[in-house]
Amino acid sequence: RDPRTREIVPANRERELDKLKAGQARALDPKNWDEYLKVIERAGIRTSSMVTSRNAVIYGYALWLIGRTEFGVPVDELREVMARWYFMAQVTGRFSGSPETRAQEDLNRLDGLELTAEAFKDVITSQVDTTLTEDWWSVTLPEDLHTSNTVGPAFTAYSAALTILDADVLLSTLKIKDWIDPSRRPVKGVEKHHLFPKGYLKEALHVTTTRQVNQVANQALVEWSDNIDISDKAPVDYWPAQIADKVIGDERLAKQMWWHALPQGWVALGYQEFLAARRRLMAQVTREGFRKLSDPNYRPLLPAKTVPAREPVLASFAELVLSGAIPVGTYLTPVDGEKDSIAEVTEDGMILLDDTEYRTPDLAAHADGADEADGWDYWSAAFDQPVVLSELRVRGAESVSA
Repeated sequence: RDPRTREIVPANRERELDKLKAGQARALDPKNWDEYLKVIERAGIRTSSMVTSRNAVIYGYALWLIGRTEFGVPVDELREVMARWYFMAQVTGRFSGSPETRAQEDLNRLDGLELTAEAFKDVITSQVDTTLTEDWWSVTLPEDLHTSNTVGPAFTAYSAALTILDADVLLSTLKIKDWIDPSRRPVKGVEKHHLFPKGYLKEALHVTTTRQVNQVANQALVEWSDNIDISDKAPVDYWPAQIADKVIGDERLAKQMWWHALPQGWVALGYQEFLAARRRLMAQVTREGFRKLSDPNYRPLLPAKTVPAREPVLASFAELVLSGAIPVGTYLTPVDGEKDSIAEVTEDGMILLDDTEYRTPDLAAHADGADEADGWDYWSAAFDQPVVLSELRVRGAESVSA
């Protein structure tokens, strides 16, 4: 139909039908689809369960077809540039709202371009770079990881990055990508393990909400048998035992701690402090996976020292009391000043609040109604100049290290 006169023009109809035939032939060509699936795999997506957006797959295929058949981009070059685009589209949830509008925006970027491989690659690369900015990696992604959704874009992107980086399963010589291989159908294989086990969180730390217990920053990929052995033990109990049992070399252990975003000294951290630190590290590992997609000469930014010579020792609350850093009888008050709660340090190195004693600042903070607070940052010692407990703890670590 002529858009101006609204009359049906047979010649126009035949022209449009020819376009449809040509497009259908390209879209349904098995060779094209097979090559495009290699793009998805290159982006770290190993199974359909890792696809968080079907729209990203569909519109990505449309862009791939245009790049291959109209702009003549060589297959190997197109695979790399589209793998970066797909990673960006999935991790940002690009097509989660108004997908047709987003897709049209992507197509509009190609209008009027010279039909060359370089022109196509420049447009796609520019789109990726303007979306995944420095702030996005350092602020947005860590915030997106503040979730218990293990099938959402953020955690899936982290898992994809681990496959791209050829990472080990935690405390194992197995590779994550091998266990996520769609051709494998193991009865039991790799499981998501709660680094702070559920039972320990509920019984010892009184963290009971499902959303807090199942935070993605509290989960890591381990072998099924290891998950059974760890059970509900405290991190400070099971982690040294697991390391000793596995007899993993220092260099390999350091790499695994980097891949799995474990902060140094994580077993001694408060739960909320641990979650915040691990989210930042998970975002950094995800970015490293993306960097490997972008740089053929990629070398991972591992820590300068694979194993710290001497790691600062973070004292427990009881140890700080025993050392005199927090004198018996010291009053503790909430830092924010919004509550008038007053706790007291006992001779046993406990925190007395409302006639009940608590072993850690976290437990006392939770009892005071601050369920998601880090107790070391929640309480301050009522000295002549009030001092936050986390600062006193750091001072204690520095004195031990010295």
